Amino acid sequence: HINTILDYSFYWMIGIYDHYLYTGDSAFVKQIYPRMKPLMEFCLNRANPDGFVEGLPGDWVFIDWASIEKEGEVSFEQLLLVRSLEAMVVSADLANDKQYAEKCRKLSKDIKQKIFDVFWSDKNNAFLHNRKDGVVSDVVTRYTNMFAVLFDYVDNEKKQSIKNNVILNDSILGITTPYMKFYELASLCEIGEKEK
Repeated sequence: HINTILDYSFYWMIGIYDHYLYTGDSAFVKQIYPRMKPLMEFCLNRANPDGFVEGLPGDWVFIDWASIEKEGEVSFEQLLLVRSLEAMVVSADLANDKQYAEKCRKLSKDIKQKIFDVFWSDKNNAFLHNRKDGVVSDVVTRYTNMFAVLFDYVDNEKKQSIKNNVILNDSILGITTPYMKFYELASLCEIGEKEK
């Protein structure tokens, strides 16, 4: 992984997609694609039988400098995996690797559905943090929830639930780094809370 950090590998692929989105620079994507595909394959080859990623020996699951559980299947990492797969679909299409684009498209849809099946809690009206040894925790953290808003993975009803039950809820562990705080502020903008 990039800097041995699982999330950084995903951010890198997402960053390439963002670069293309804002610049239209398809030549760069075609140039970098031969490095993207092996990194994605590395990540996928380390996924567990459910298709979820976990920190393996030598990996660093970073997320944020916060006192949170980082073992097992962390829902936030799965969300980044899905977004990375979506980035790979666009990149593979630009590189004319249609077969790989289709593989990533299918995987992204399957894993996204599993995230909702495993981690969405109707009781908490939010995504739960992780699953370890087959047991889903009852802990709600901000990360998966605010990125689900940013990536537009949730409908308006769930966005409102996340806004009220997580992002505007001071009892949920706060963000500790300015870097991650940006995403929280961006998610507030996405849900109409610019004044906040």
